Amino acid sequence: MSSVNINGSAIREFREQKELTQLYLATVVGVTTDTISRWENKRYPSIKFDNAQRLAEALGVDLEDILEHTDSNQVEEEAVFVDKQGLASEKDKPIFTPKRVVLAGALLFILIGIFAGNYWVKNGQQLTITATRTLPFHTAPNLSFPVIIRLKADHFIDVPILLRETITGRATATAIKTIIHSTMQEYGKDPRWIGRLVQGEAAFLYMVNPDQGVQLGEQLSFAGDCVSGRVNKKGTQVVGLNSLRIEMAHWADTDKDLIITDNEILDAYEHYSSPGNIDIDFSDLEILWLAGRYRWNENTRAFIPDAGSKKTRGDNQ
Repeated sequence: MSSVNINGSAIREFREQKELTQLYLATVVGVTTDTISRWENKRYPSIKFDNAQRLAEALGVDLEDILEHTDSNQVEEEAVFVDKQGLASEKDKPIFTPKRVVLAGALLFILIGIFAGNYWVKNGQQLTITATRTLPFHTAPNLSFPVIIRLKADHFIDVPILLRETITGRATATAIKTIIHSTMQEYGKDPRWIGRLVQGEAAFLYMVNPDQGVQLGEQLSFAGDCVSGRVNKKGTQVVGLNSLRIEMAHWADTDKDLIITDNEILDAYEHYSSPGNIDIDFSDLEILWLAGRYRWNENTRAFIPDAGSKKTRGDNQ
């Protein structure tokens, strides 16, 4: 059973009902958005069985719901024919062998997994995903700061996820710079990511850059939600801290005393690092931490080490 015929109209209808984009489906299935468009417009009425299964999973429906009814019957007939041929070829072999016992155990394990997966697809409303945002309480003018959103489901499950954020105030977002991409990817005021929960967890990390000319006392606000094919179509709201103020202190300097202590830099690493993900560059922060005290340079509009101070271990205990 290598391919099945799909109902393009049903696929489009399910996608629009759940407010999912073609890009979301394409990412989950592993194809291009052009392919999704062709499926929906019935230009490719027959697709690989594996792709059809992933497509149904992304839409949060049963496979039968996106198949042409006549073709689904044909698929069942083909499956019965294959099974009969397999039984005919095996009829003269012993029923119980060590190899067959092992295979039977493995098959039972797989069937249990398939049953559990189908259960959660059909009862997606019972899957709860929490999204928690962590960001600093303040930042200085012209000083970028990190934001991390951690997602956690109440079951160990792998599902695709769409995360959306909106920033209100004079600031924009960028992706974390990587070795592969030497330039920052601009998100603007509406960051969007498509990822996947792995064993029920995921984390999304990005930077926010206050606009030139932002003034002390201004506030930046954040709101967001996450959408999966297995939760309600309106998504789950992101909770946690949702605003910060522009003040004359580094974002990692929680008590705003112009000193980055050992505890403060450790907290920054703990809060804004995620195993398996790209982490932010703390080199500038480490320079201020090593200096003991820092100050604002009006010419460069940046924090610099205070030349009149010298860090000692006792300052940070």
